[in-house]
Amino acid sequence: MAGTRRVDFSPEACTVGSPPRCRSPAMPRFTANSSLTVLRTALGGALAALGPGAALGRSQDAPAAAATYRREIAPLLAKYCYDCHGNGLNKGGVTLDEFAAETELLGRHSVWVAALKNVRAGLMPPHEEGAGRPTEQEVAALARWIKYEVLGIDPANPDPGRIAPRRLNRIEYRNTIRDLMGDDFNSEVEFPPDDSGGGFDNNADV
Repeated sequence: MAGTRRVDFSPEACTVGSPPRCRSPAMPRFTANSSLTVLRTALGGALAALGPGAALGRSQDAPAAAATYRREIAPLLAKYCYDCHGNGLNKGGVTLDEFAAETELLGRHSVWVAALKNVRAGLMPPHEEGAGRPTEQEVAALARWIKYEVLGIDPANPDPGRIAPRRLNRIEYRNTIRDLMGDDFNSEVEFPPDDSGGGFDNNADV
């Protein structure tokens, strides 16, 4: 378009000591301190939005989960699984009918997650002649019990676990301000050295 001034934001144009042509004339010049204030404000707002109890799932109701197991899940396991994993048999070191207490029944998360994965994938029960297969409704019942009662997953308020806000290290921050604002500065002078962990200085858990 005639009369339109193109602004070059390429790395070649926006190097240290480059002329003001790499900055848009309509964009105010930000110093390192003012840019840092903007970043801190945005980060603070994001953390406030999370709140102290954000994404926390409901706690397990052990008696209810055990009652569902006895009423719905144990009959399914006896029907499809005990030929290998019950009645004294523990193929693969897995037994599904010997739990000393409710805490042991509900505490073996790895066993129940593996069971659900294998049943959903059609690997268990094994495909053998004359062997019955669980219906879709039975698989759904097993999945509901494992996800919602054993693992305590709350679909209305899932808990993703601890998520550490990731910050920019000094070099990334300098590059970001230069690319967005067209303003370059020596971040190694403006900011203290970055902490590092595992050989990385942009690790969120450092």
